[in-house]
Amino acid sequence: MKISYDELFDSCCANRGKYSCVIFLDIDGVLNDFDDRSSNRAPVNVSMVMRLKKIVEVSSADIILTSSWRMYYGMHDNVNEKYQMLLQTFDKYGLTISGKTEEIGFDLRSRPLEIRHWLMDKPDVERFVILDDMNWHWGWLSDHVVHTRRRDKSSLAGWSSGLDDDNVHQAIKILLALDE
Repeated sequence: MKISYDELFDSCCANRGKYSCVIFLDIDGVLNDFDDRSSNRAPVNVSMVMRLKKIVEVSSADIILTSSWRMYYGMHDNVNEKYQMLLQTFDKYGLTISGKTEEIGFDLRSRPLEIRHWLMDKPDVERFVILDDMNWHWGWLSDHVVHTRRRDKSSLAGWSSGLDDDNVHQAIKILLALDE
């Protein structure tokens, strides 16, 4: 017998404290693809935002920015136009950003260190997933990572990226601790 996402949500993430379920979110390569980033289009792909929304709805997870876009988090003046568009899109679909990791540097170990540092201050976090297109040196965080970059023979770059349905399933599985 297959259990529904609603039943899993009720047993896993309901009635928990702040930051019990967390999505560490990169933007570029997760909520857009290479073609989206290189054009004058909106900074995020709506279908990918809707997939993120599904993960949030099923898990009741808070969104924590790990993206370079986090530099604009909490700013009210001189905010980047694309970041404003991101916030408007999130608002339109009922998504909010609950916080950000602090920038430590930019090498293959920085993002994992930033996430570890954030987690050290949040002992109530029971489940988390990392949505990212880059292959950082994740170490013990590897089991929590959903990579959104994949080989794509139809793409001129040979790669495509962005949150797809398989990524959604994998993220939900991690957040709800499913052993499928």
